[in-house]
Amino acid sequence: MFMLDQFVATQPGEPFRLFPFGNFVKGGEKHTITPEVASKFVLPDFKPPIKLGSHDDETPAGGWIVGLEVRVDGLYAIPEYSPEGAKALADGDYRYQSPEVLWDGAIEGPNGQWIKGPMILGDALLHTPHLGEQAALFAVETKNGDEPMTETVTVPADLWSKAMGFLFPHKDEPDPAPKPPEETEVYKLVVAEREALKAALGAVETEATRKESIAALVAELQNKEKFGMVYVELKGAEEAASMMSSMSPEQREWCMRNFSALALQASAITTEVGTPGGNEGTSAQQFHALVQAREKEKGIAYPAAYEMVKNENPDLFVAAFSRQKKES
Repeated sequence: MFMLDQFVATQPGEPFRLFPFGNFVKGGEKHTITPEVASKFVLPDFKPPIKLGSHDDETPAGGWIVGLEVRVDGLYAIPEYSPEGAKALADGDYRYQSPEVLWDGAIEGPNGQWIKGPMILGDALLHTPHLGEQAALFAVETKNGDEPMTETVTVPADLWSKAMGFLFPHKDEPDPAPKPPEETEVYKLVVAEREALKAALGAVETEATRKESIAALVAELQNKEKFGMVYVELKGAEEAASMMSSMSPEQREWCMRNFSALALQASAITTEVGTPGGNEGTSAQQFHALVQAREKEKGIAYPAAYEMVKNENPDLFVAAFSRQKKES
């Protein structure tokens, strides 16, 4: 018995009215329910089922009647619901109920005892009950003799909410994800302005970085200790630095290395040829003269002509600059 009692999970429910006090006819027989008659109703030695949709015995039960109670307006059943029955009530699947009654006679109990009526043997939740509105769950219409009388049984909203809260505890639902703003014309304009501002700020940052790079290159190009010479006009250093700022780090390093070598060679030429009192006809002067000749002949710049003469006359190059290298 213990295992059977625990086999189906049930939940207590609010008592509901089986009969209002008054007269009604069933099977051609008139019945009168008074408080005294209602107090005589009993239950069998089992929990009568509350069937879902039909009085047929094979109909699944959505709950069971575990007790009876006489109230000021009629006889009430105290139910326990299965999850399916509680859900059917909460969803409003059935509006009416119809009790199964043994009016007279008795049934034999498991120990041989006889249990006399009137007895509630079960109940069914229906769409079209025999008692009509008299068997409504929430609103009933009863007759007192031949005079019609309308009675309304109101279930307070807070009581119903408490009952449903007990049967179906509320679960906090996660907050819905925020919806993205609609792409109206104003929204599109704001997005466009934001992107334009972002691009402008990026350009300002890029220009600031470029200017810092140019300033660093100018300082490096004007390093006399490194190159042995400086630009006479700062504008020339700035132009060279601006050009080099667009190069890759490897390209800038190559230019600086070659600029240093050319500056050293130009210094040697100036010492040998371009300064007052320089030795006329020296190897440096001869080398310089050949470079100038190649400039005119080929129509090329001095550095290119310099490299050409250097490759064509390696011995003269060594003789022209060996003394300068020894002195440095």
